[in-house]
Amino acid sequence: MLDHRGKHFRRGGGASLPESYHKALDFISIHPPYFDACGEAAHLAMPVIVPDIAAETRWPEEWKALVL
Repeated sequence: MLDHRGKHFRRGGGASLPESYHKALDFISIHPPYFDACGEAAHLAMPVIVPDIAAETRWPEEWKALVL
């Protein structure tokens, strides 16, 4: 879910995800430099495929720590 300006993520679901994940991603920008695949996909309005998260270099290490 995006904020009212359509520029940042806001918590909108994912009740089964850890609270630390929600806190880390709340208000993350969907504009470059991208923090994660979701931000890039939201900004480009197209799917972003990540075949190997551990080997991915497009986004910061903090993202990997959240999702691995």
